[in-house]
Amino acid sequence: MKPTMPSRLQKRCFGARTPAALEVIRRMSHVDDRLLVGAGTIISEGDVDASLKAGADFLVTPGASPLLLDALSNHDGVILPGVSTASEAMARFDEGYGVLKFFPAEAAGGAKFLKALSAPLRSRLPIPPECCRCWRIMDRDGR
Repeated sequence: MKPTMPSRLQKRCFGARTPAALEVIRRMSHVDDRLLVGAGTIISEGDVDASLKAGADFLVTPGASPLLLDALSNHDGVILPGVSTASEAMARFDEGYGVLKFFPAEAAGGAKFLKALSAPLRSRLPIPPECCRCWRIMDRDGR
């Protein structure tokens, strides 16, 4: 099983889509030892290397191509690979990832999709109570 983030620490993630992102990650990584700084929108080996060099504690991807998975396999820290299907989630679990990013969440079915997925994957995809509260609010509001 790959490492997961301790919940007691503050976490901030910055998308690596802008030129300023790496500098923000670099600066934020020195603010406080209790702050975990992440880099998002990781899509290539270059993104992995640059983000880790800048000081990112964790990486978040929108998906997981074979080349990206290979680059990520060299990183022993926390990685949240993006998935949008049951098959992708099952593959990432089989590879040892314990936390996944559902992306693009709304376009892929949102809360209703996660509810449906949580039944067959309950042992691997525990849904925290706060998500259930969000679902009730979304259901009530029609979102």
